[in-house]
Amino acid sequence: MQVADAPCGAPVGGKESGAERSGPAWRSPVGWWFAVAAFNVATAAYRGVWTTDQAARRWWYVIDDQIPELTARWFLHGGHFALASGGWHASDRGPVQPLLLLWAGSWSTHPVPAFVMGVLVNSTWVIGLWYLLRALDVGEDRIRWAVVLTALAGSIWVNTVYPWPKLLSGAFTLGCAAALLRRRPWLAGVLAALALLSHGSALFGVIALIPWAITRLGRRALLVLVVAATLPTTVSSSGTTPGPTS
Repeated sequence: MQVADAPCGAPVGGKESGAERSGPAWRSPVGWWFAVAAFNVATAAYRGVWTTDQAARRWWYVIDDQIPELTARWFLHGGHFALASGGWHASDRGPVQPLLLLWAGSWSTHPVPAFVMGVLVNSTWVIGLWYLLRALDVGEDRIRWAVVLTALAGSIWVNTVYPWPKLLSGAFTLGCAAALLRRRPWLAGVLAALALLSHGSALFGVIALIPWAITRLGRRALLVLVVAATLPTTVSSSGTTPGPTS
């Protein structure tokens, strides 16, 4: 029995090659990242939330979402004031999100810009998920649907508009998994380290990826482990020291 050839340029099984994507490979994930972040900011604003303090009062009455913002100000002023009441230290959370909040100096640490930036960086799970699904040869249309459905999940939405850096660490962990699939040990190690430097909860995901790294990379998996372990240790010992408690 003769099977008709697929039309030239048509994706097979719903998959699209890089040549069939419109524009550079980064355009779709970055565009959808901004779109999802805008959706998150708009829906939070609709509920009257424009700052991390309002987010804490609205969803969880604890200051975890304010720690990156307070740490950014602590960095900016040289660590010469108490971070927060209750004995919080700058070293209690990873330094990645606080450093990202310093992109415009003191202005971006003000309550509204810090909240919007926090939502933006925690929406980067879109990019991590996109590249992981690409590495698994999922078609672009299906990736878009996956992003939409994930963005509408209540737990994802709340953990984005309550901008503690858990989803930021998740984004780097997803990127690490994608790099392992592409057999890029250096990139996987750096992304694993950034995940750990974003939030300690990434440790569970990174540990789960170790058997995968060994099966995909063999001896090169040691490189991933060395980079992932060394970079956070170096940064923690030389950068984020505990702040004063009184």
